[in-house]
Amino acid sequence: MLYFVVTVSVLHLAWMNWLAYRKSSVLVGLFSAVAPMALVCLMIASPVLTLQCVAMGILVVVCRNLVPDRPPVFLGSSLGSVAVIFGGFLLHTSSIEHDLLVRYPMESMADRMPVSKYQKSLGEVREQEAWTVLESQLEDRVQQSARWHSRSDNLRRLHEETTDNFINAQGFGVMRMPRGVLRREGYDQYIHPAAPIDQPQAYDLPISTESLEKPYFAADIKALRVLHFDGIADFVNIPGLGYIKDREHVAGFRSHEFSKIPEGGGNRVQRVDLVSLFLNDKPVVYISRVHTRKGVT
Repeated sequence: MLYFVVTVSVLHLAWMNWLAYRKSSVLVGLFSAVAPMALVCLMIASPVLTLQCVAMGILVVVCRNLVPDRPPVFLGSSLGSVAVIFGGFLLHTSSIEHDLLVRYPMESMADRMPVSKYQKSLGEVREQEAWTVLESQLEDRVQQSARWHSRSDNLRRLHEETTDNFINAQGFGVMRMPRGVLRREGYDQYIHPAAPIDQPQAYDLPISTESLEKPYFAADIKALRVLHFDGIADFVNIPGLGYIKDREHVAGFRSHEFSKIPEGGGNRVQRVDLVSLFLNDKPVVYISRVHTRKGVT
C-alpha cells in the first residue's frame, strides 16, 4: 500500500508543480489540488494523501498571492510540506512499533515451564485415555479461537515481518487496516483483567458431608464434565497464549488465569486450589483465600 500511495503522491506533486511553472490560475490550481481527494476518500482513504491535497491547496493560494512569478518557491514549499507529512507519519509508525516491541518482547519460557522431572510416557499413565481426549478437545478449542489466531498472528508479524509492517502502517491507506499490526489497541482487548476473584467458599467454613452423599446420575456427570472442560479452557486463557515460536521465543504470553468462577448445569465451583507438579520434587498446593486468577505458569 505504501508504494501505491507514494506513486500517487509523486504524480500529484509533479502535476501541481507543472501547473505552477505554467502559471495557471488559482482556480485551476485549487481544483487540481483538491480533486484527487475524491479518489483518496472514495478508494484509498489515506490520511497522508488527504493532508497532501490540503497542503497543495493552501500553497496554491499563498504562493499565487505572495510570489506569483516564482515557481521555484512553490517547488521548494511543496517538497518540504510533503516531506514533513510523510516524515511525521513514518516517525509515528516507528514510535508505535518500538513501543509494541518493548511491551511484547520475545521471552524464554524455559524457567516458567520446566521439563518434567518424571519421565513417564503417556502410555504408562493410568488416565492416558481421558488425558488424551482432554488435550485433543483443548487443542480444538485453541484452533477455533479467532481471538487467539488474531493476537498470535499480530505478534508473529510484529517480530518477523518488520518491513511489511512498516509498509502497511496506518496512515497510508485503509485497504489493509483490518490486518494492521502497528496498532496499540487490539493486543490485550480479549485478555482477562488482573484483579483476583474471591473464593466462593471460605476456607474456615466446614464442608457438609451430606452434599458428598448425594448420588450423581448421568446427567450430573455430563454437566460436571462440561463445567470442568469450560473451566480449564477459561483458565488456560487461550488469547493470552500469544505467539509461540519455540520454547525459547515466546511473545505476549499471559499467565493462565480465570475470568470468572466456573459454573454451569446447576453446578458451581466452591473452591479452586492450584497444584504445582513440575517446580518441586513433590506436588505443592497453593492455598489462597481468593479465587486466584493466575497460575504458576
